Amino acid sequence: KCMAKVLGTLPPVELFHAADATEALLLLDQLQPDVVVIDDESPEERDLFLDSLTAVHPPIILQSDSGSNQ
Repeated sequence: KCMAKVLGTLPPVELFHAADATEALLLLDQLQPDVVVIDDESPEERDLFLDSLTAVHPPIILQSDSGSNQ
């Protein structure tokens, strides 16, 4: 949510949310984004997404809350 809030203030940024790795891969193919931001909330989904990437993909940013006390 924090990353979306920050990116949402920077025009012209379009944000899309995928519910899981399968949907993320479909969106990646359909939208061909300039960059992909992945959160670290579901390591299994993150790993599935990253393992399924082809050789040609946009830069990947991994957003992690590892230092938070939540």
